[in-house]
Amino acid sequence: MGKNILSIDIGGTKFSLALCAADGVILDRRSYPTNTAGGARWMVEEIYRIGSELIAGSSSPVVACGIGFGGPVDFYRQIINRSIHVHGWSELPLARLISERFQIPAILDNDANAAALGEVRFGAARGCSNIVYLTVSTGIGGGIIIGGDIYHGSRSYAGECGHITVLTDGAPQCSCGKRGCLEALCSGASIGARARAAAQASPESAARLLAMAGNRPENITAKLVFDMAGEGDEFASGLVKQVCSYLGLGVATFINLFDPEMVVIGGGVSKAGATLFEPLKQEIEKHVMPIHSGQLKCVKAALEDDSVLLGAVALANRLIERQRQT
Repeated sequence: MGKNILSIDIGGTKFSLALCAADGVILDRRSYPTNTAGGARWMVEEIYRIGSELIAGSSSPVVACGIGFGGPVDFYRQIINRSIHVHGWSELPLARLISERFQIPAILDNDANAAALGEVRFGAARGCSNIVYLTVSTGIGGGIIIGGDIYHGSRSYAGECGHITVLTDGAPQCSCGKRGCLEALCSGASIGARARAAAQASPESAARLLAMAGNRPENITAKLVFDMAGEGDEFASGLVKQVCSYLGLGVATFINLFDPEMVVIGGGVSKAGATLFEPLKQEIEKHVMPIHSGQLKCVKAALEDDSVLLGAVALANRLIERQRQT
């Protein structure tokens, strides 16, 4: 008889719990909108309720729980520091609460770190020991895998890839309060905002893009920009080129620093496929050291929307392995 894992992905807009086999097969999944007004207490009670149902319905023993959380996590203390989306998370020992409730070992990490490990164990980076993972969606996050393990840094805050500076003069302000961050220039939210501003400033040049948005600039999104660029629209292609110039500089910085076997990019923006990756690779080549030139592997994440859930499975598997060794 096999053994199963309880996997949890907690985000700002939705959360998911899944019953998974240890090899990453999702056996049952439940996803619900996050009740921001309910705060952490509401979320914990929902996890207890849904987790109990999944465990009760499992045909094999559930032996561990992995949790990916969309916010700062103190990995060494296994607590959530805070959430920018939902109140009440500060200093919450979520892994301990879940472990005590279900009487199984539990492990907690931030969602980008979990996704990075998931891609190494089950996704695009299988067989790799050293990768950089970026998730480019509403914001930009990252995870660094060195020697097969997540690199957390001295205080658990390594991998904040969205907050390296890629522009100084005239740089927009980031959600973190600083200016010129990668996230402020290349996230899905920033791409949409800058595209809307550019279209309003040059409506004739942006005529096709505006038409596809129903002549309502507020309907312009990052997805629409990439869709139109993929169809050859000159205005949208110019926006994508600008995004890739900043993102390429950021990715090249990570390559020069960490010498990874592969850079994996996930999140909603990565779904643009070749429209993103072809100009991005050209920009990366401009900034990497010559020793890396022609050796780049920058690929789309394979796990897509399941990256955090399967990363949480990988976290739980690692926890079980380490407990066996002690």
